[in-house]
Amino acid sequence: MSSSRFWPVPRLFRPSPWSKEALALLRLGLPLALTHLSYIATISTDVVMMGWLGPEALATGSLAWHLFVYFEYFAMGVLGAVSPILAQHL
Repeated sequence: MSSSRFWPVPRLFRPSPWSKEALALLRLGLPLALTHLSYIATISTDVVMMGWLGPEALATGSLAWHLFVYFEYFAMGVLGAVSPILAQHL
């Protein structure tokens, strides 16, 4: 005989569909969150190292970064628009 027949498991400890979905979401989101945190750590390290070189280097690096970001976002927009068009074509 199983012990759960005499001692039912409280509702608090039973897995629910929401807990299964939350676990699946955590499995998907954890690598993304860790990647984002490593990206922030890299940028922070770059800023600290440029700060050691002086205010001119920090200003130049900041300006270069902001100009680069415009090209990066433009490329992501183009790729985001081309992907569904190419999928429709294929």
